[in-house]
Amino acid sequence: MQKIGGKANLISAHLERADLSSANLERANLISAHLEEADLREAHLEGSDLSSTHLKGAIVYYNNTRSEEIKAQGGIVLYLKENPDCRLHKLKAKRNKKAFECELYDSIDLIKTQQANPDWEISIEEIE
Repeated sequence: MQKIGGKANLISAHLERADLSSANLERANLISAHLEEADLREAHLEGSDLSSTHLKGAIVYYNNTRSEEIKAQGGIVLYLKENPDCRLHKLKAKRNKKAFECELYDSIDLIKTQQANPDWEISIEEIE
């Protein structure tokens, strides 16, 4: 696991498309950081300041981040099924005039995901 935590100062850092999977970003200052399209899977973000952080297209799942922070930045909180399969799925989400699409190898619990994101119209389809 990468060690970036310990109150790291990443104010306005440009980390677009960075692979930060499993990174320890606990208590890091990420104010106004650019994390567009960054891979934050399983990253530890507990206590991090995400104020004004740019997360468009970032993958931020499998972590213990407070979901309200992610949603406040325009993110979608995804819930996985208890017994996921390893087939490729396409997730589509729409809100107002914004649309988001991504491919995932994880099985998303559509009901829980829709309940957690009432502002979004979410659909999932299997890709063969």
